[in-house]
Amino acid sequence: MIQQETKECITAAIFAESQRAERLHGKFHSSHEGYAVLLEEIEEAQEILEKIKEDASILWDVIRQDGNGMELAFSIYLRAIDCCGEMVQIGAVAGKYCRSMQKQKDPEEPEEFSENERMLMARFLGRSYT
Repeated sequence: MIQQETKECITAAIFAESQRAERLHGKFHSSHEGYAVLLEEIEEAQEILEKIKEDASILWDVIRQDGNGMELAFSIYLRAIDCCGEMVQIGAVAGKYCRSMQKQKDPEEPEEFSENERMLMARFLGRSYT
């Protein structure tokens, strides 16, 4: 499980990236556009994750042959950083999507949202949370 402090840092990174993207490119013009951008980011993350899996498989082969595989582990480390960046992009696009699609009035929120989730949604939608 990820530590709360790390989760808060990731949330801040997602929020900052979402705001930056919106300043540069504006809001999505349609749900179709938002979905297409989201799908592109997901595909980029999947590509990196596939490379991590390949490196891990080769690493296991090296370990079974009594090698240490340090170079492969370092490659996985660097790719994990890249993958985290893509995951931040996915979160940022999802946040931008929410802000782009929001109606003039407050959307009805399901009761199963936790207090923290409602606070995060309000922050992503640029609303105050009380």
